[in-house]
Amino acid sequence: MKNQKVKSPVMGDVIDYMNESRKAQEQLSKEQQEKILKAIQNNPQKLINSEIYKNKLLDRNLREN
Repeated sequence: MKNQKVKSPVMGDVIDYMNESRKAQEQLSKEQQEKILKAIQNNPQKLINSEIYKNKLLDRNLREN
């Protein structure tokens, strides 16, 4: 992945959001992680149809290209 420079009045907000999301994920308890995993296993289509999953795929495609 190449380093990129982006000029945007909202880029700082985007970076803050990404950092907050990462911290929240790291703070999930084992029990919360298991509940999420079980919910995904019980209804994987719900995850596949979610906006967060679609955005994750878009992010992956950007990194690969």
